[in-house]
Amino acid sequence: MKSFKRMVTGLGFFLVVGLSPINVWAQSSDGDEELQNRRDAFQERQQKRQEEIQQRREEMQQQREDRKENFQERRDERQENRQENRDARQEKRQDKREGVQERRDERQDNRQENRDARQEKRQDKREGIQERRGERKENRKDRREKRKDNR
Repeated sequence: MKSFKRMVTGLGFFLVVGLSPINVWAQSSDGDEELQNRRDAFQERQQKRQEEIQQRREEMQQQREDRKENFQERRDERQENRQENRDARQEKRQDKREGVQERRDERQDNRQENRDARQEKRQDKREGIQERRGERKENRKDRREKRKDNR
């Protein structure tokens, strides 16, 4: 393909130069100067284009880096938030467990106090019954003795 292009270009150049009524090779230095000016202008445009392209590449690279950095910052922030939420939930669960345990212990203490109070009340009642039995027994004994004395 390249050789074909070169051949076509060479043929075109030959036709233009060789068949032209004015010999291109014999042109004055003004033509050379004009050609050189055009080449210089072309090179300047080419250089400017390359610089613009390079500048765009650098800007795009900077934008990519900025986006990547922003993405990483957001990711880190989300991760920190998730960890904080996790810690808060864990703390809340722990507080709830402690509250449940405290209430359980309190209920158990209350039950024990109630048992002890009932036990004490039963004991007092038994002692009262025993006392009254003893008193009745003594009263009976006293009455028997009085009856015996009265006879």
